[in-house]
Amino acid sequence: MKPTLVSKLIPLFIISIVLSLLQYGILSILNIESYYNTISIYSFHFILTLITYIALHYINLHFPDKVGFTFMGCSTLKMFACILFLLPLLLSEKENKITDILLFFIPYFLFLSLEAIYAFKLVNNQSKNS
Repeated sequence: MKPTLVSKLIPLFIISIVLSLLQYGILSILNIESYYNTISIYSFHFILTLITYIALHYINLHFPDKVGFTFMGCSTLKMFACILFLLPLLLSEKENKITDILLFFIPYFLFLSLEAIYAFKLVNNQSKNS
C-alpha cells in the first residue's frame, strides 16, 4: 500500500505545532520580543513546506525522475519568498535584527530538512522501483 500525501502531512502539521509552541514558550520565558510573532513565522514556513510537499507528490506521481529538480526549484522559490517575507524587517529601523533573523532561519532550516527528507525518500523509492 502506497503512503498517501495526507499521511505525510499529519506529521508535518504535528511537528509544526510542537516547534511553534516550543519557540513561543522559550521566547516568553526569556522575555524576548521579535519583529514577527511566532505564529506568523511558523505559518509562513508551514504553508511553503505544504506547497513543496504537494509539488513533490504531484511530480513523483507523473514524472518520478524529476523529483530532485522539483525540490531544487521549490527551494529556490522558497528562498525568494523568505526574502520578501523578511524585507519589512530588513528595511525597518529596528536596531538588533540578528535575533529576529535567527528566529526566522532556525525554523527555516528545520522545515527545509523535512522537505529534503521527503524528497530523498521519494527519490529512493523511485530508484528501487526502477
